[in-house]
Amino acid sequence: MTPLVSCIMPTYNRRKMVGEALRCFLSQDWQNKELIVVDDGADVLADLFMGVPFVSYFRHNGPRMTIGEKRNRCCQLASGEIICHFDSDDWSAPDRVTDQMNRLLESGVQMTGYHSMFFWTELLNKAFRYAGDTNYCMGTSMMYRRELWEKNHFPQISCGEDNFLWNVARGLRSVVTVDAGQRLIARAHANTTSDATRTGQNSWPQVSRDALPKQFFLDCGYV
Repeated sequence: MTPLVSCIMPTYNRRKMVGEALRCFLSQDWQNKELIVVDDGADVLADLFMGVPFVSYFRHNGPRMTIGEKRNRCCQLASGEIICHFDSDDWSAPDRVTDQMNRLLESGVQMTGYHSMFFWTELLNKAFRYAGDTNYCMGTSMMYRRELWEKNHFPQISCGEDNFLWNVARGLRSVVTVDAGQRLIARAHANTTSDATRTGQNSWPQVSRDALPKQFFLDCGYV
């Protein structure tokens, strides 16, 4: 039987984007999957997930959690031996999980991901491409074995918390990354934690809108 992949989605006040990310999850062609959502926003999102298969929604009603805390909670609730970051403001092509899983299984490493990928900036209505070092793993693209997280929980911070786990995997020489191509599109927006201010500079050059897949614009309502 193929391994169960637990896609984790920490979120806060992103109703529209969460709905779009949910559709991306359901379209994934890796069949043995689940989605774990931990939400601490003011807008309760339970209605989005009611009756949806393979999805578990958890509402946190206490003080707002850091992203690191929410990632740890997602991992605690996950049933799979493989964890995949499935952030609420990203778009994933239907074969994204399969692409990363095949690489993880074939290489035998602890983590796979993407070092370079496209960004869509809502405020500017423009596309950019982040080009990272070939040994870098973007946090939004991380897929890792549960045992790696069990020994190395995320720090309780809201920015750069994912770099911690990447540095652990890199130190173990157990991470493989490639260019995302058109498989994963991140969005820079008003409530993002990514460094959207750097788009258009150095490693964030602007690219043609045509470089992004047409399905991204259709699924996310960008016309």
